[in-house]
Formats: sequence, C-alpha cells, structure tokens
Amino acid sequence: MHKVLDRLGKVHAECERTDALAKVRRLSVRPGDSDSSNWGYSDHFIPRKDSTKPLRVGFVRDVFLLPDSNIEYDYVLGLTDEFQIGRGQLVVAYRLEFSHEFDDDHNPTTYDFPVTIFWEAVSGMWKASAEIRHGEEKESGYVPPESWTAILAACGLDEFGQLATGISKERAHLLINGMMDIVVAHGASHKQLKRRALHG
Repeated sequence: MHKVLDRLGKVHAECERTDALAKVRRLSVRPGDSDSSNWGYSDHFIPRKDSTKPLRVGFVRDVFLLPDSNIEYDYVLGLTDEFQIGRGQLVVAYRLEFSHEFDDDHNPTTYDFPVTIFWEAVSGMWKASAEIRHGEEKESGYVPPESWTAILAACGLDEFGQLATGISKERAHLLINGMMDIVVAHGASHKQLKRRALHG
C-alpha cells in the first residue's frame, strides 16, 4: 500500500480525537464551505455558549489531502521552502486566529494574527508557526494587543515565529487543548456570529 494511503486512517483518528475533545468542551464542530479549499476540508470549532465579551477569534481544523506548493502562499504554514509541501503529503492543521482592527489615521485596517499547530502525517512531524511577531519583524504598527499576547502566553502559544518549529506530539496536543480553551473562553457562539454578520 502507498504510504500516503496508509496514513489516511491515522488522519481520521486524529480528527476523531479532537472531535471528542470539542464535545467535552461544549464546542460544536461545523464543516466549512467545501468550495473554500482546493486541497481538502475544514471544520470550525464554535462555542455553544455565548461569551460575555467575545473577541474576533476563531479556531479551525484544516485537513489538506491534496496540497501543492501553492498552499504555503495561500495558507502560510511557515515553511522555509514552498516546495517542502507536495501532493504526496497529508497535513492536519489547527489554526487559532485573532483579528484586530487598527485605526491608521482614521483608515481602519484589520490584521489577522494566526497561530498554527500542524501535523505532517506521512513523516509524522508536528510543527508550530505564528504571525504574532510579524509586525515587530516588519517594524510596522501591526503588532498584537498585549491582552491577546497574554492570553496566548497562558497556554504556551506566544513563543512561535513565522518559521515553523518542530515540536513533540505531546506538546502539540497540549497546545491544541490550549487553543480550544481560548476559543471556549473568548470565541463567539453561533448566535453571536450571526448577529455580528448582520450588524457588521
């Protein structure tokens, strides 16, 4: 059997593992738009309970079944070389993304700060990357608010840069747990998301 096909069962088991964790935390798992990705499928983890002061934060699991080098341009995994990814690979990526609006002289700009934990299923490697230091590196004003950095720090998610860093499976699982805890505490419920969409 081809090694990629051999890993499909493990990818399914990994998704079932995080589905079970979501259920315990009262997170609903909703499939994303099937037309939004050329490489696979996405699931959004959304709190069932309303948050008192929801932040613009979301948590997504993306399963890339047919990745190509364009994935690094469109999705940004933090690879040093775009050709590190290819069609012979399977990737399960967990992305926690915080959006913040900056008021640039009365010209609002929204900037996203994602943290991604991902598993390359064929090699078995777990890695982490983030854009939380992007603004500092580019010497721009687009740095995350200190309050968001503190939330990440409490779960050990504040130390990653733009280039992917190898991590252990055990640490990856702990970080994914932290991502879920953050979205439970600070994410908008489905009702709140619908209201936000209606009122902008």
